[in-house]
Amino acid sequence: MDFIDVEAVKTFAGAVALVVAITQVIKNYIPKVDPKYISLVLSFVVMFGILFIFSKDFTVAGIFLCVLNSLLVSGAAVGLFEYAIKPIQRITENNEDA
Repeated sequence: MDFIDVEAVKTFAGAVALVVAITQVIKNYIPKVDPKYISLVLSFVVMFGILFIFSKDFTVAGIFLCVLNSLLVSGAAVGLFEYAIKPIQRITENNEDA
């Protein structure tokens, strides 16, 4: 059983999950960079990787859709972190302080 397989990454939710997971790991090693920018770069890497490896649609429309999808994946990843993960981290930190 794979944690994230190729078929899952090719979906929107899979790409968002991958970007969130990698961003959470990388942000600790690059403390001076805002995680939102790390997420943006990773979403471009993931989506263009999918374009080059799987779909191979190098037309203007294909590249434009890849850029648009990258922005959507980045926005969804940042939103997921801000509204789902960050509140849980705050609760956990408050419980540790008490």
